[in-house]
Formats: sequence, C-alpha cells, structure tokens
Amino acid sequence: MRIRRRISLVGILLGVAFGALPAWAGLFHHHYTAAQLDLKIGQQKNPVKKAELQMRLARLILQQGIESYDQNHFKAGKAFLGRYLTEAQASWETLKSSRRNAVRQPEGFKQLDIAFTANDRLLGDLRRRIAYPESEAIKKIQEESRAVHGQVLDALFPGLHMRHSARPAPRPSHASSHRAGVSR
Repeated sequence: MRIRRRISLVGILLGVAFGALPAWAGLFHHHYTAAQLDLKIGQQKNPVKKAELQMRLARLILQQGIESYDQNHFKAGKAFLGRYLTEAQASWETLKSSRRNAVRQPEGFKQLDIAFTANDRLLGDLRRRIAYPESEAIKKIQEESRAVHGQVLDALFPGLHMRHSARPAPRPSHASSHRAGVSR
C-alpha cells in the first residue's frame, strides 16, 4: 500500500513539474520582433552572439516569407526570402570576420550549421508546397543559402571537401568484373 502511494505521489509531482515546463522554459527563450532583434544586433559587441542574433533575425524573416507564400502573396514572399538570405549571409560574415578558428573554437559555427540545416528544411518544404513558377525563386534562395552553409561547413571541417574530390573513383575488383560478364 505504501509503495502505491509513493508511486502515485511521484506521478502527481512529475505531472505538475512537466505541466509547468512550457511556462518555465518560456523564461529563457524570448520571442523578439524584428525591430527588437535589430536593436540587440546593433548593441552586441561579441561576434558570436551577434551572429546568433542575426541568424535568429534571418529565421524570423524566413518565417514571414513562408507565411506570405502560404497566403499566396508571392511577391512579398520572394522579398522576405531575399531579406532572409541577406541576413543569413551577414551572420556568416560577422562570424567569419571575428577571425575565430572554427576547429578550435566551434561556438557560433555549430549554431550556424544547425540553423542553416533547419532553414534549408523549411525552404525545401515550402518549395514542395508551392506551384512551379513561383517555386523557382525559392529554389534559387535555397541554393544560395546552401552555398553559405557550405562555407560554414568548410570552416568547421577544413579539407573535407578536398578529401572528397581528391579521392579517385573506386575501380571494380576482378571478382565484380567477372560477375558483370566483363572479361579481362
């Protein structure tokens, strides 16, 4: 009987704790407007934090663009996506100009990598939902965003691209050639 009471008490306490979690977690994640983020970006001296704020602003602009496209406001959506790309590039330029070594000090670089990956997924989802003529603008922005993301990855993993391109194509072994009906 005591064990059941303890288990139910623990269950109640966990339920109350997890029920309050969203409100508690909200204390640490601020939802800023674009104007508030612009102000914080201008005040920020730390390039890592500044780049992260710029990427948050880029994400906010991207979300506005997605909402515009979803409401069939293609011209506004395209403008928002252009602003997204500009802000994402500025974020990368801020971090790059800090002269930090991404391999030894990956803080900021990893956050940009994660943000670009998530944004690429959003752009891909949007592109699949929007009809062909309008989706070409989204495709172009996605490709340019991927190019910037590639620069971030090159900073984090230098030489990785070179190792991939310098590797010779695998040659078929004698056994696989024989199976394919190729004689030597």
